[in-house]
Amino acid sequence: MKLGLDPTDALVIACARCTFDDRQRADIRATVERGVDWQRALALAEKHYVVPLLFKSLAACRDVVPEAAYRQLAEQRKLLRFRAELFSDELVRVSAALDAAGVSVLHYKGPVSSELLYGNRYLRTYFDLDFLVRREDLRAVSRLLRDSGYRCDDNLSTDESRERFEHDQKEYVFVSGLLCIEPHWSLTARRYPFPIDYKGLWERSVFHDFGGAQLRTFSAVDMLLILSMVGAKSRWKRLQMITDVAQFYRSMRPELAQPVLERATSLGCERIVLVGAHLAETLLQAPIPAAVRARIDADRAAVESIGSRVIRSLFSLKPKGTLLADSPHIFSPLLYSMRERGRDRLTYFLQTTTTPDPVHFRRFPLPRWAYPAYRVLVPAYDYGFTPIARSLRSFVRSHGGA
Repeated sequence: MKLGLDPTDALVIACARCTFDDRQRADIRATVERGVDWQRALALAEKHYVVPLLFKSLAACRDVVPEAAYRQLAEQRKLLRFRAELFSDELVRVSAALDAAGVSVLHYKGPVSSELLYGNRYLRTYFDLDFLVRREDLRAVSRLLRDSGYRCDDNLSTDESRERFEHDQKEYVFVSGLLCIEPHWSLTARRYPFPIDYKGLWERSVFHDFGGAQLRTFSAVDMLLILSMVGAKSRWKRLQMITDVAQFYRSMRPELAQPVLERATSLGCERIVLVGAHLAETLLQAPIPAAVRARIDADRAAVESIGSRVIRSLFSLKPKGTLLADSPHIFSPLLYSMRERGRDRLTYFLQTTTTPDPVHFRRFPLPRWAYPAYRVLVPAYDYGFTPIARSLRSFVRSHGGA
């Protein structure tokens, strides 16, 4: 598969491989010789959350990196390392407090994933702490975080508003200074249905030693499925989502391939796993198991078509021109094509186009008995009013500027 990327894009990809070997260094040097726009490279690395990987990869090729670009990169990396240390300390503190309160959590993303996938808590960029809790523990988690000085700006003043929010959304956002914590009770919101066996996630969970703290996280099979799902529902919009998958495959035990495929098939998300594997192999030379590659070959037309669309959009710094909001809440043909079963495609279409989110609840507050009306209001607002309003604003701006 020919990528057709310019030298700047190719440099960012080469640096994001995480192999740090002679072959990677040779590829970096060869790419730099073709001519690199260093400011664009730094902007892409920041956009794709791979600044630490770029810094570590280029440190071994410093003689080909302009001094100004290297200093700027080093400063970005220093700030991210400071943030990572702050978040790591808070993760341990909050985990201990939750454990003392009798609340079990499943950690993912953030510093735990950085250690598990990259072997280093400072090589993965993150700006919040995510963990999964049981729905019945949400009140206790919220109280503990508020007592610790965190605030939550979601409008949850009544039992009805909390119930509605927790039914349709997937996490709360708690903030304190630079720190942000997102306790999840679901890994996806109702607008992007994904058949997750939450009881099984807890039963199969394992513990990870994080600097002496024993933190619960997902089993290896579940981890790959969730990494693939996170990338898919976000339309693989950041290279980091692909480097996460690539890093998993670099340390994956071969015997896990078949259980992963079997579970993915039973959940109707095999193509999502295959697209993630294809992107990781194509862009980052990840070692994909033979069983996974065989399934990619069997579904190659769809997998390569989706992969090509992802790669084309991955390295553009310009916002897409669209009349609809660039949001996973809006129906996406790309997400639609990543579901291989007809019933899953239909469910995704109906849920995404008719399920209200906080924006709709604020704009059209209805009593509970009138909630079925959202099935009409949501598509009318998202696919009628919104594009018309955007078109009118664009028309006024263009004629006002003239």
